[in-house]
Amino acid sequence: MNALTSLGPPAPLADWDQAHIELHLWLGRCLDCFTQAESVVSATLLLLARRSSDSVELGKAYLFGQKLQILRNGLQALDAVDHKQARLAIHALDRFQPYADLRNSVCHGASTLYLDRHGHWLVELKLTQLTASAIVTSQVFIDQAAAAEKLKGLKSAVQSLSARLNNLSAVLSLPDVATPSAPAAQGSR
Repeated sequence: MNALTSLGPPAPLADWDQAHIELHLWLGRCLDCFTQAESVVSATLLLLARRSSDSVELGKAYLFGQKLQILRNGLQALDAVDHKQARLAIHALDRFQPYADLRNSVCHGASTLYLDRHGHWLVELKLTQLTASAIVTSQVFIDQAAAAEKLKGLKSAVQSLSARLNNLSAVLSLPDVATPSAPAAQGSR
């Protein structure tokens, strides 16, 4: 005799469309942050190059990572002139650097979305980079909760970097005013 037995209620199906929307919103918000960071970094580099073209070589700033390294070198050279502003900007750049490393995976990585039955997602960002001597493949896995934390940290780091670089730019943009060594004396006639 064949008896039919029930396995219980079916498990809820994950909402794939909603997971894709959430993933792409997260990726888009990360891209917005990276765009803001690259914009302020480029503007600061232009200002530093105008001020001191020998310490800032813009001709080598093709990639974002190269721009960050040139900015770091320019800020370190500027450290002797304006110690406080340069140190604050270097500190903000150090805080942003881990997110800059994530940028390549977010911008250029192929994403694979995994979803559990409760609708929680995990994304794999797989990046293949061609170097002069090898092909390097890297993978980053980020779950939904970690993605939210990374975006929060990225926004904060970009806000800090923007504020520090804008403050530095404002100081560098001030015209140098010559101060007389002695007050002008009254002329005798």
